[in-house]
Amino acid sequence: MDGTFAVVIPNFNGEATILQCLQAIFSSSLLPDEVIVSDDASTDSSLVLLSKFYPQIKIIRSTQGNTGSSGARNRGQASSEKEFVVFVDVDVQVSKNSFQLILEAFQKNPAHHWIVGSFLATQFTGQLPTHLKTHPVLNSAKDFYSDYKNIYMSYVFSALPENIDFIFGSICAVRGRARYTWPQNQNVTEDTEHGIQATNKWKQKIYFHQDLKVNHLKKYTFTSLLKNDFWVPHSWALLFWQHSSPKEALIKRRFAHARLWQIFGLAVAALVLLAPLLLNLASPILSLSLMMVIAASWFGWNLKFLLHLRKHFSGLTFVKATAFTLLDQWTMAFGVIVGSLEYLFGKRISPAQFTNSAGELVDESALVSIQTL
Repeated sequence: MDGTFAVVIPNFNGEATILQCLQAIFSSSLLPDEVIVSDDASTDSSLVLLSKFYPQIKIIRSTQGNTGSSGARNRGQASSEKEFVVFVDVDVQVSKNSFQLILEAFQKNPAHHWIVGSFLATQFTGQLPTHLKTHPVLNSAKDFYSDYKNIYMSYVFSALPENIDFIFGSICAVRGRARYTWPQNQNVTEDTEHGIQATNKWKQKIYFHQDLKVNHLKKYTFTSLLKNDFWVPHSWALLFWQHSSPKEALIKRRFAHARLWQIFGLAVAALVLLAPLLLNLASPILSLSLMMVIAASWFGWNLKFLLHLRKHFSGLTFVKATAFTLLDQWTMAFGVIVGSLEYLFGKRISPAQFTNSAGELVDESALVSIQTL
C-alpha cells in the first residue's frame, strides 16, 4: 500500500498503558514507517520501560517542561517527514487493521485532510507477550466505570456523519500538507478548537471513519469519571459562547460531538433534580404528578441509550448503569451551567496559541502549515 506514515504518541506518565499501546502498534497488519513517543516531561517510569522493551522507538523529550498533549503532538509531528501522521494516545490500543483503514480512507478520499476514529464500546483484554504480562503496572481488567465511559462515547460517536467539524485526538490522522499545530494552551478543548480552526479557517475536511475503533485503556473511578464529566462540559460551554460569530453558526449547531438528545437529556435531568423542590411550591398531588411526568420524560428521552446500555450490562449492573446515567447527566448539566455563568461574569478560555516547527509561539495570522509534502 502506497504512503509512508509515522505514529506519534504523546506521553505524560503513561507507564500503566504505554507497553500495551506499543504492543498493539507493532502487532498491526500494516506497520508504521516510524513510531515517535513525544514525552511531555514525565516523572514516572514510562521512558525506562521504553528503553527496556522498545529501544528502537524514537523519543522526543520536552525542553519546556509539561506543555500538555497538544505540545507533545506538535513536537512529535514536527520531527517527522512522513506523508501521513497518525496520532495515537498513550492509553489507546489500535486494532490489527487500524492503520490499513486510515491509509485506505486517505486514498479513497483525496480531498479529506483528516481521518478520525472512535472508541470500542468496552475494554477488551488483549493478549500480551509473556515478557510484558508480568509487569506490575499493567492492568487489563475490566471495570464498570471505565466500560460505562467507553460505551457512552461509542454511542455518541455512532450516529455521527462522515464529515465532521472536530478532531478526536485519541485516534486521528492527518496528511502532511494539512499539518497545522495544535493549540497548546487548551488541554480540555484542544480537539474541538483544532477542529474549529481546521474546518472554519483553514477550510480542511475531516472524515469520520465508523470502522476505525480503538481500545481505550484509561481507568476511571466513580469520582474521576464524574470529575471528568463536569470539567469537559464546563470547558465546552465556555468555548461555545466564545465562538459566537455568524460565520460559526454551523459549528454552533453541531458543536463538537454534542447531539440534541444529550442537550435535552441534560435539561430534563436537571428538572428531575429540581423536582423535589417543587413540593414546597405546589400541592403534593400536583408536585407528585409533575415529578412523574418529568421522570417519564427523562426515561423516554434516554430510552435509546438505555437500551444500548442493556446490550452491555445486565441485572443489577444495568440498574446501576441507569442510575449512574442520571447522576452523570446532572454532573454534566452542572458543568454547563457553571461554565455558562462564568462566561456571563467575564471568564474566557485563553485564545488558542499556536507554534511553529521549532516550538516557538506564532501569531495565528502568520500561521502556515508545518510541512508541505
